[in-house]
Amino acid sequence: MPRIRGGMGIINPKTNRPGTIGLIATQGASRYLVSCYHVLCRLDRAAFQKGEEIYLAEDAIQAVPIARTEQGLADLDAAAALVVDNVEALAGIIGFPPLAEPVEPEEGMKVVKLGHATGKTEGQILRVEADEVWIEPLTGAAGGPISGGGDSGTVWVWKDSWAPVVLHTGTNDTGPIPYARGVSLLRALDSLGLTVLPG
Repeated sequence: MPRIRGGMGIINPKTNRPGTIGLIATQGASRYLVSCYHVLCRLDRAAFQKGEEIYLAEDAIQAVPIARTEQGLADLDAAAALVVDNVEALAGIIGFPPLAEPVEPEEGMKVVKLGHATGKTEGQILRVEADEVWIEPLTGAAGGPISGGGDSGTVWVWKDSWAPVVLHTGTNDTGPIPYARGVSLLRALDSLGLTVLPG
């Protein structure tokens, strides 16, 4: 039985753009993996297609689907896929302490994420405007770039309380210092009608 949780790499073969499971969420008894629209659904905000199979990125022959697309919000670049039967969906993010309840992002928060492409990286929230969040690399933090292709869909977590705050949607690498971009996780979850799986 496959086991999935936040931080694992995923892919929709129809899009063929790897990304990351942000975390597992619930609606009633159902379990969902939360990630980006452009990972689970379509690039360039193209029309949503329900029921497409999602696989772990490590499943090279795409033999065992772990979820099927259920809903997508192109304007927020957020989406959810219903975890299929015979897949164990675990709370939390690989290698992180148990998560607190999500909170709204605020400027100055020191945050950390685990992405499929760049692994564990740290940053600080530089700016919050409406639903948009910009995260700059943390001075002195170990590692390479703050994020890269394949990290989309991961969740930035506030290090002070281990509360998830931002759904990572991409990187702005046009300037001298690349910044991570994202949206308020609470806004994405509320819009999807989901709550974080506790534990």
